[in-house]
Amino acid sequence: MKLEVALAELLLNELHALGISKRNQTDMLADAKVLTVSELSDYLRVHRSTIYRLLKKGQLPGFKIGSDWRFNVEAIDEWRLHQGAAQLEELRNNN
Repeated sequence: MKLEVALAELLLNELHALGISKRNQTDMLADAKVLTVSELSDYLRVHRSTIYRLLKKGQLPGFKIGSDWRFNVEAIDEWRLHQGAAQLEELRNNN
């Protein structure tokens, strides 16, 4: 939890340094959607084991909070657009 607070404060300080108002900072943080493994598996329509397999191979953008994985929706969408579609199709065909 301390790490999350520190990261949020760091982000707010950076946004302030860029001249972004406090109100806009709060709006930006609220818009930053973070998913769990279960939510991501529903979002991508794959099994949870597929998520863990991609994480183990280093092929999926995510971060850990303690022992739990979390995923930024924007990073996942970017990943999916650049490489994910082909990988997910290949995984579906192999299963």
